[in-house]
Amino acid sequence: MRFSSKAGGFIFFANPKTGSTSVEKLLTRYSKFWLGVYKHTSVAEARELFHQRQRGGFFESAFKFTFTRNPWDRMVSLYEYSRKHHGLTLPFDAWTEHLRPDAVDGKLTSACSFEAFTDGGQVDEIIKLEEMNERLPPLLSRLNIPCRGIPKANAIPRAHYRTYYNQTTEARIASLYTADIERFGYSF
Repeated sequence: MRFSSKAGGFIFFANPKTGSTSVEKLLTRYSKFWLGVYKHTSVAEARELFHQRQRGGFFESAFKFTFTRNPWDRMVSLYEYSRKHHGLTLPFDAWTEHLRPDAVDGKLTSACSFEAFTDGGQVDEIIKLEEMNERLPPLLSRLNIPCRGIPKANAIPRAHYRTYYNQTTEARIASLYTADIERFGYSF
């Protein structure tokens, strides 16, 4: 989570594996990050933190935005990230059995659903990762933040997400992330 109180203020919620590190690179010079606050702080957690620190008014009035991503692609991204950075050795199908879409706790299996992360969608703007190049520059312009290209960060070379799935794992992700799939019109 990054925030700025300049020009009305904004809060960016870094939903895991949705391009958030790329966005943070663009926002770094124009925002703050509270030490000791988890990078992927959810909306409900942030609301509580701002109120505890006597900044509840700012939280309520700030422009809040986040990103979402196709759940099947997002899970492959999280899986490969976990393999590379955390030594995950489970095969993909076994790993998907441990996913917890209701968790927002930073563990390798807490690929929270959009609804859990945003406290039921309590943000002002949601951008699909697949639409970042078209929708992020106008948003940054509204926030008076220059955008001379969007950096790509944390990308791990891998095959297309569909190659990771079989019928069982495809259905498992569809079942776990039904609300995200329906709300944003995603398909396998």
